[in-house]
Amino acid sequence: GLGDDYLRARAMYERGDLQSVQQGVQMLERALTRTPGDPRLLMYFALAQSRLWFYGDSDAAAHAIAAAERLVALQPRRAESHLA
Repeated sequence: GLGDDYLRARAMYERGDLQSVQQGVQMLERALTRTPGDPRLLMYFALAQSRLWFYGDSDAAAHAIAAAERLVALQPRRAESHLA
């Protein structure tokens, strides 16, 4: 279910190494196709893309910014939105 995908993707993000973060992004992308407005998924997607950007993936910057902007639009008063 969605909760399992979220938890697995979050664990991949928390590992922090490039390959794990890439796997987490793929999991989050799949989950976001099913529930595109889920704030938890959007937040971790933005954070994971930011981490890929740090690792040198220049395409990740645009993905991170777009996800963060969607999250702020959905939940402008939540700190997590602005963290992303």
